[in-house]
Amino acid sequence: MKIQKRLMFYIIGLAFITAVARADVFYWTNDAGGNFQDPNNWSPNQMPGTNDTVIFSQSNTYTVFWTGSVTNHTVIVSAGSVTFDLQGFIYSLDRESSNTIGTLNSPTMLTVTNGTIQRLNPGYIGNFKPTLYLRGAGTTLRVLNAVCDRIAYYPWIESNTAVIVSGTGASLRTLGYVQRLQGTVIVTNGASLVAGDGLSPGAGGFIHVHGTGTQASIAFGGTVGIHSNATVRFDGGAVIQGIGQYQNFEGNLTLQNARYYYYFLHPDYGWIYLKGNAAMIQGTGTVEMSRIILSNGTIRVGETNQGGTLTFTGLITNAPPGTGTLQIALGGSGPPAHGQLVLKASARGPGKLFADGIHLEVSLIPGFQPTAATIFKIIDAVEIVGTFATITLPSIAGQWITADLYTKGEIAYRPPPRGTLITIR
Repeated sequence: MKIQKRLMFYIIGLAFITAVARADVFYWTNDAGGNFQDPNNWSPNQMPGTNDTVIFSQSNTYTVFWTGSVTNHTVIVSAGSVTFDLQGFIYSLDRESSNTIGTLNSPTMLTVTNGTIQRLNPGYIGNFKPTLYLRGAGTTLRVLNAVCDRIAYYPWIESNTAVIVSGTGASLRTLGYVQRLQGTVIVTNGASLVAGDGLSPGAGGFIHVHGTGTQASIAFGGTVGIHSNATVRFDGGAVIQGIGQYQNFEGNLTLQNARYYYYFLHPDYGWIYLKGNAAMIQGTGTVEMSRIILSNGTIRVGETNQGGTLTFTGLITNAPPGTGTLQIALGGSGPPAHGQLVLKASARGPGKLFADGIHLEVSLIPGFQPTAATIFKIIDAVEIVGTFATITLPSIAGQWITADLYTKGEIAYRPPPRGTLITIR
C-alpha cells in the first residue's frame, strides 16, 4: 500500500514538472492584428504561456495590443511590419531567450510603443549567448516612447539593420558588450541609451545620438572601440557620457553642438587613443576627457571646410613614435567663422596642448580669402608645450606670420604690398 502511494505521488509530481517545463511554439494568425491575449489570434488556439515561444510571420502591416502584462520565453518576428502597442503594460521575456527580428531574406520591422519590454532576471549568462538578433538588410527595431530593458544581451545588430530609439521617455538599455554592431543605432528626440558594458561599432557600424534632451551612456570598449570603417556622431545638443578608463578609436567620432564627457573627474581616467590614419575626432562642441593621445590620428576643428569651436578639457598629446594631425579651417576673421581649438584646465587635466610630433594643417574654407591684415586665434589653450612637427598654411599671395603661435595661439596674415601709383602729366 505504501509503495502504491509513493508511486502515485511520483507519477503526479512527474506530471506536474512536465507541465511546468513544457514549452510550445505559438504562431500569430490574425493578419489584421488584435489582442495579444485573445486565444483566437494564435495557433494553437490558446494564450501562449511563460515557457512558450511566439512567432509573428505575417508579411503585412498590423498592430498587436496588450490588455495586461504578459511573460513568454522568446519572441520571433520573421516578416512584415508589426507594432507592439503595450498600452502601459510590461512584456517580459526569459533570461535565456533568443529573440530574433528579421531573416537574411526577409527585412522586417518591429515597433514597440507605450510600455516596457524586458528580460527577466537580466543578469549575465556564462556562455555569452545573445538574446537579441537583428538580421536581413532593412530590418529595423523601433522603440518609440517605450522602454526596452536589457533585452539586448550580447546582441547581434548585423549589416544594414537598424535600432531606432525615439521620443521622450523612450529608452534602450543593453547588457553585455554588443558582439556584432555592423548596422545602425539611432537615439533621438529626447530618448536615452544605456550601453555601459560596450557598444563598439564594427565595420560599417554607425551610432547617431541626436537632439536636445537626448542622452546616452556608452562604453566604447575592447581593443577597438570604434572600427576604422565605422562612424559615431553626436549632435543637436545631445549629451553623451563615456565609460571606460581607456578607449581606442580607429574610426571617426563627429560632434556638432554636443557634449561628450567621462563620468569620473580624474586625470588618470577618460583617455582616448586615436590610432591609425582613419582615427579622428572632429566637429564642434565639448569633449570632456582627461587626455587625447594622437597615435597617427587626427583632430579636426569643425567638419570638412567648416569653422566653429571644439573644446577639450585635460590635455592633447602625441604618442611617440607615431605622429598626429591637427586641422583647422579659416572662413572669416574670428570664430565660429574660423575654427578654434580650445583647451581648458579642470580636475581632468591642465588644459595644455603638447605640440611635439603633431602636424598643424591650416586651410581656407572655399569662398574665403583674407585681403587685409588679419590675426586668427586658432588655439586657445592654457599652454602650448613644444613645437609642431610641421606647419602647413594656405598657399596664397602675402605672408603668414607664426611668431605668436606658441605664446598666444595666433597666426597672422599680411597681404602683399600694394603697387606704387605713378601719375604722368
